[in-house]
Amino acid sequence: MRFHDTDDVQLITHGDLDNAHFVQVMEGHVLDKSRHHELELEADPLLAKMRPELLGAVKAYFTDNEFAEIAYFTSEADARRNEGREMPPEMAAKFAEWEKVMKVERYIDITDPWLVSA
Repeated sequence: MRFHDTDDVQLITHGDLDNAHFVQVMEGHVLDKSRHHELELEADPLLAKMRPELLGAVKAYFTDNEFAEIAYFTSEADARRNEGREMPPEMAAKFAEWEKVMKVERYIDITDPWLVSA
C-alpha cells in the first residue's frame, strides 16, 4: 500500500457517486497533463451521453507524473456492457489520444464498494 499527498485533483460528476455499485481504480503515468485535461473537457459532454452508467470520477496527480483515477459506476454489468460499445468516430479519436496521454498500468475493480459521503 502506498499513500500520496496532493492538491492536484479533478472531479467529474454525472450523478451521485454514493449510488455506485461498482468502482474501478486506475493507476499509471500521464505523459501530457495539460493535453489530458483539454481532452477530458472536450469529451465530458459526449461521455455523459454515451456512458450513462458512469456517475463520475476523481483523479489525483502525484509526483513523477503518476496519477490515480477512481471511476464510479451504477453497476459492473452496465460498465462492462457499455465499455465494449462502438464509439462515434469523434469520440473514438479522443479516446485513442487519451490512451496515449494517460498510460494506465494497473486496474483495481471494487465490486462491492461501501460509500459514505462526509
